[in-house]
Amino acid sequence: MTRSMVILVAAGLSLALAPAAVAKTCKPSVNGFSSPGPIREVAKSLAMAKWKIVVTQKYTLQYSNWGNASSKSVTCTTKTTALGTNKYTCKAKAKPCIH
Repeated sequence: MTRSMVILVAAGLSLALAPAAVAKTCKPSVNGFSSPGPIREVAKSLAMAKWKIVVTQKYTLQYSNWGNASSKSVTCTTKTTALGTNKYTCKAKAKPCIH
């Protein structure tokens, strides 16, 4: 076997043994909303938890992993009450995906 043949065989083996790229399967965007609350970070977490519930109900538990989702965003609005305290409402939006 010549040197160039050995290199070609080795290159072919490394390609054959390389892990295949896993395709992502995504669904349309889903929204999850939090109830108004006094702490922004809690409202964000609640919106993401609501997103997970809605996705599970709509597409099954497999799709409900926020880390696998694409086009993720969490936005919050602030409203000041008559007593002068802030209330935060957040929306978590993402396309649920599986690998």
